[in-house]
Amino acid sequence: MCEKAVQVYRDSGHIAWPRAGTFLADIFLVRKEYSRAKEFLEEIVRAHDDMSLNVSPGAYHPRALLAEAYANLGNVESAKQILKQLLEEWKEKGMHSEHYWVARARAFIGTFKSREEEVVEFARGQVPSL
Repeated sequence: MCEKAVQVYRDSGHIAWPRAGTFLADIFLVRKEYSRAKEFLEEIVRAHDDMSLNVSPGAYHPRALLAEAYANLGNVESAKQILKQLLEEWKEKGMHSEHYWVARARAFIGTFKSREEEVVEFARGQVPSL
């Protein structure tokens, strides 16, 4: 149903198609269709840029989801960079620290730290004791 809504918005040239697309991309992420989400989100980010919609805080949502897709596809450094940039931009725009997207980005960055700690602990466990 969501795919149909995006298609109707896009085919009609409606300015809201990227917004509807953000919901569809979130569904792809939940389904663990990370490559599909990545490709679609990259298209949405380009559309935001092309339509000059990138000044709205809402235009950052697809970039945040794109970071999640990158991370799940193994491109953790790009994901971190995007999320940190978004957090800084949101802070400059005065978004509340407990806003959904701010909290979601921070939580996702927190999972990176947890993963890094697990890797370090695993590596330490592999070092033979003397």
